[in-house]
Amino acid sequence: METRSPHVVPTTLQGRKFWMLHRGKKPVNPSEPVASRKRWLSTQNYTTYTKALELLEQYPAEHGLCMILREEDNLLFIDGDHVRDPESGEIHSGFTDIVTMLAPNGAWSEVSLSGTGVHVILDGQLPKGYKKGKIELEEGVEVEFFDKKRVCVVTGDLIGDNLDIPSVDPDTLAHLLHERSTTRKKVPRTVKASSKIYDHGWISDLPISIRHTEGGTDDAPNVDPSAWRDSKSKTSACHFLETDMFYDRREDQSFGRVGLFAYEQGIISRPWEDCTGDRFIEVMNRARELGINVPERETKEPVSTIPIQALKNFSPAGLKRYQNRRKISAPDTGEIRDRIGTQVTSSMKNAERICITSPTGTGKTHSIASQKWTDENGKRAKITGDQPVVLLSPTRKARDSAYDTGRSQGHDINLLQGVDELCPVAGGEFDTPELEKELGEMPSEWFARMQARGLRSWSIHKILERKLGECPCRIDGICDSEAQHSGGLRKGKSPRHDLTIACHPYAYSPQMIRNCNVIIDENPVFEMSFPYASATSMVNAKLRTFDTIGPNNIEELLEWSLKLPHYDSSAERDNAPEWENKVRNFLSSDASADWVEGEPDAHIMSGALVRACFNAFRKETVFDVNGIATGEAVHRECQRNAEGEILHMSRHRIYVTIEKSDFGLCVKHVWNIPDLSEARSVIVLDATPIPEMVELLVGKDCKHTQLLTKEEEKNWRVIHRRQLVIDISGGAVRPSATGRYFGKDAEVAIMKRLQEFAPLKTAICSKKEEEPLREAMQEAGILDPKIMTYGSQRSLNDFGTEPVGYITGSIDAGDGFINHQLALFGYSATPTRSEKVCDHCHSSGCSKCQWTGLKRKHGREFEGDTEKARMFLESVRENNVVQAIGRYARPTEEAFTKAYDAGTKFTIVFVRTSAIPSHYVDGSCHGVTWTASEKQKKILYALDGEDYKSAKEIAEAVGVTKKHAIETLATFVEIGSVRCWESAGKYGANLYKLLSDEPLTGVVDLDLIFDEGKIVTDCVINNNYTWSYTIGTSSDKPEIKFTPATMLAATDGGEPEQIPPEQVGDPPDG
Repeated sequence: METRSPHVVPTTLQGRKFWMLHRGKKPVNPSEPVASRKRWLSTQNYTTYTKALELLEQYPAEHGLCMILREEDNLLFIDGDHVRDPESGEIHSGFTDIVTMLAPNGAWSEVSLSGTGVHVILDGQLPKGYKKGKIELEEGVEVEFFDKKRVCVVTGDLIGDNLDIPSVDPDTLAHLLHERSTTRKKVPRTVKASSKIYDHGWISDLPISIRHTEGGTDDAPNVDPSAWRDSKSKTSACHFLETDMFYDRREDQSFGRVGLFAYEQGIISRPWEDCTGDRFIEVMNRARELGINVPERETKEPVSTIPIQALKNFSPAGLKRYQNRRKISAPDTGEIRDRIGTQVTSSMKNAERICITSPTGTGKTHSIASQKWTDENGKRAKITGDQPVVLLSPTRKARDSAYDTGRSQGHDINLLQGVDELCPVAGGEFDTPELEKELGEMPSEWFARMQARGLRSWSIHKILERKLGECPCRIDGICDSEAQHSGGLRKGKSPRHDLTIACHPYAYSPQMIRNCNVIIDENPVFEMSFPYASATSMVNAKLRTFDTIGPNNIEELLEWSLKLPHYDSSAERDNAPEWENKVRNFLSSDASADWVEGEPDAHIMSGALVRACFNAFRKETVFDVNGIATGEAVHRECQRNAEGEILHMSRHRIYVTIEKSDFGLCVKHVWNIPDLSEARSVIVLDATPIPEMVELLVGKDCKHTQLLTKEEEKNWRVIHRRQLVIDISGGAVRPSATGRYFGKDAEVAIMKRLQEFAPLKTAICSKKEEEPLREAMQEAGILDPKIMTYGSQRSLNDFGTEPVGYITGSIDAGDGFINHQLALFGYSATPTRSEKVCDHCHSSGCSKCQWTGLKRKHGREFEGDTEKARMFLESVRENNVVQAIGRYARPTEEAFTKAYDAGTKFTIVFVRTSAIPSHYVDGSCHGVTWTASEKQKKILYALDGEDYKSAKEIAEAVGVTKKHAIETLATFVEIGSVRCWESAGKYGANLYKLLSDEPLTGVVDLDLIFDEGKIVTDCVINNNYTWSYTIGTSSDKPEIKFTPATMLAATDGGEPEQIPPEQVGDPPDG
C-alpha cells in the first residue's frame, strides 16, 4: 500500500471550513496549551484546509489534520474498527462488501492512525431515528456510521487513488442499517395486501319498517321513531331521501338503512351503533337469506410492487397547441411566475398594500429572490422608490433557499440570521460547568429562557455581562449576532444590497420596515406562545408588583376596571383622586428587563398584557355570548446597538381574548402584531390567506388579488405539475383531536395496498397521530417512514419528488378556537346545541357547554355569523390539507427549467379526509371497506402452524361460538387469507389453513371514481387495468375508460409472497 501525504484530499473537502489540527486524535487550536473539547466545539477554531496546512508547518509538534463533522456538512463518516491487517494490508471482506453496497464505484478511503482501521467518507446522512449506526462483523470487528459531532483524523495513508465523495442512496443505507445495525430495533416485514371490492348497491333493497308522518320537508319528511324507541309525537325523527339517512332528533343520532335493518334483525341494540366487521357480515348473510342479491366479494391475486407508469402523450409544444385549440386555460409554472413578478413589480411601484394569492409550488419566493432590485441606471429605483426591498420568510429553511436562489443569480443578498444562530452563548459554545455554576443552568438554556420571556439581544447580553463580569461572546468586540446589523440597509440614501432576506420575527425591527418595500412570504398569524408561563400568570405577576390598594390578579383587575370612572377631558382626570392616578400610572407602566430576568412568571410584554385586559374590561359589553372578552393595547420597546444607544423605538399592537372558565378568568390567546404602517409598500404572498388576518397585519386598506381561477389552478396542477389527488376518505373528515378516528389496522391495510402503486415512503398527518402512524407504516413494511405534520409542513419541499403521497386525518382546533378568532374580529357565533344534557355539568352550565347546559349537536354547525365561523374552521382544517397536498409534486429548479417531457411520471396523492376543496379532488374511491376486529384476528391466528383445523377446534381455542368462527373464517377465505377444504375433516367438517405467514386482516378498495377533472395521460395503476381520463373544458363530458393493460415486469424486493392455493396441497384424510 502506498503512503501519501495529507495533501491528497478530495477538492470538495478542501473547500469546507471545518479543519483543525489534532494531538493524539484530540482537536486543538495550536495556540492553546490544552486540547479541550470546549475548544473544538467552537466554530471560531475551525479553519480552511489551506490554513490548516500552514498551521501544521508552523507547529510541527502537532500530529496532523482532522475534520470536525457537523450535521450541516451532510457527510457520512464510515469508521471500520479492526477491519485491516496492519502487516499484510488485507481488509475484512465484510467491510469491503458494505462499502461496495453504499458506493459501488468506490470512494476516498484512508487507513486509520492505528493501521488496523479504515475510514471512508460519503455524501449523505443517517436515516431519521439514528444518532449513529453500528454493525458487528465479528467479535471485536465492527463498522460505525456517523454524520455529526465526530472528529475525523486525516492520516494521508490513502487506499487506492479514488478521490471521489459519492452520494449514498438513502434507501440502500436505511435498508442496510435496518437489517444489521445494533443501534435501532428492527420492525417486522409484511406482505402486500390483496384487493377486494364491495358493491353496496344492494343496500337500498334492505327491507325496513318505517312510516312517514306529517311534517318535515319534501327532502326530509318526518318518520315515526316507534320502530326503534317509544315516541308520543310520532314525528321526532326524519328521513333524508337523497342519502337514505335517518336522524333521531331526541337522541341526536343519525344512521342509515343498514343500521335500521341490523336493529330490526337483532344484530345491534340501537340503529346508530357500529355496524362494521362481524356485524356487517351478519347483515349480508341475513340479506341473502331474504333473497336479496348480495354480490360475492371478489378475490384477486396479489399484485407486485410497481411504480406508476406515465405513458407517452404530448410533447410540451404539442400540449400547448392542444390547450390553445380547445381553449383550455392552463398556465404553466413559468407563466405563473411571470404573473407574480408583474403583479409584485406593479404593486411595489405604486407603493401598495396587497395580498397576492397563488398556489403552493408556483414559485412565489423564487420570483422575488431571482430578481435584482437595484441597478446603476435607476430603472429599478423607479419601482422601489430607491428604497430597500426586504423579504420575510416563514422558516429558516425557506429563508436559506431564497438566499441561495439570489446568490446563484449573482445578486448581492443580505442574509440576517437569528440570535441563536450567531451568538456563541446561545449556540452552546460556552456551556461549561463553571458558567453553569455561575448562572444556575447552562448559558444556552438561560439565554433561551430569556428569549422566551421576550427580552431582546441587547438586554440579554447586558444582563449576562452584569452577572458574569464580562459577556463571553463580546470579549473580542461585539457579538456576531449584533455585528450583522452594523452596516444597515442603506448606503447613503440608496439601498446597500439588492435584497435583504430574514425570517418573520424581523417584522418587529423598525429598521426593516421604515420606508422599506416589505414582502412577506406566507402571511404570519403572529400569535404568541409562551413555553415557560401562561399569559394569565404573566398578567398576575405584573399586578402583584402594585401596592395593596390596587388589583393583584386578573379577577381584581375586572373589579377595578368598573370602579375607575370614564372622564371626558384631561382636566377632569387631573382632578381625580390620588388613588385613581396611582392606578392609571401603574397601568401605563411597562416591565423592566431586570424584573423580567428575576421573575419566573414575567414577560417583557406583561405591562401591555395588563393594559389590554383592562381595556377589554372597560367596554360597555365585556363578554360576548360565548363568554369571551377582547382587548388591545400598545407595547413599545427600544431597539439598541451593542453600546446601548437607542437606534429605534418599536411599536407593536397587542390583542388578547379572555375567557370565563370554571376556575376564573383566563387569558386564552395573545397576538403581537408588528407595526407596518411606516413601510413604503407591503406585499403578502400566500396560497391560503385569511383576509381578516392579513388586514390585521397590513391594514384595512389592503387589496386582495388571486392570480389563478380555480379552473386554472386545477389545470396547472394536473397538466404541468403532474399531480393527481385521489380522495379515499369515504366521505369522513376524520378530525384528530380525540384520536377516536385513527384506526391502526385501517392505516396498515391502506398502506399495504398503496405500495402496489409505487414505493410509499412518506405521509402527512397531525402531530397527535405522528407516532401511531409511524408504527402503522413500519408494520406495513415501510422501513424508514418520513412524516410531516400539519402546521409544520409549510415551505418544506422534502417530499417534492416522491412518486406517491399519503395524507390522513385533519386537524380541527375545536369550537373554542373558532369562537376566539371570531371575537378578535368582532364576530360572534355559537355552536348548534342538541337537546341532550351536558355530560360535565348535568345542565347547570359550565365552560365545556359554554354555559348552556346542553351538549353540542353532532357536526360542525354554528348559529350567528356562520359564514365567518366556517371560514375560520376551514383556515385550520381545509387549508392545512391543501398545504399538505402542495408538499408533493414539487420539481427541483433544475427539473423545472428543463420543463416536463412527454411521459413524465405523475405523482398520485391519496388523501384520507374529506376536508378537501372540491377543485383539489381528481378522483375518489371507497378506501378501507373492512378491517378485522381483535376477536377475528384471534380466530385467524389460531390457524398458525402446519396443522389443518376445524371451526370447532378454533372456536374452543379462542373462546367464541362455532357459528362466529365459521362466519369469520368464511370472510378470510373470501379475501384470500385462508383456504377451506369442504367436508375434509372428521364427520365431514370443513378444514382450514393459512395461505400466508402474514395473512391479510383488512381490505382496501381503490377502484377509482373520477370527478370533473382534466387529466392528460393514461396511467397504469396496477397490472390489471389502465385508466384514461380525457382533458377538456368545464363544459366537456369527461371520458373515462378502463382497458386491459400490458402486464409489467416487476420485482417485489424480496418481500414474503402469499402462497397460491394450488401450492398448499391437500389435507390429510379425514
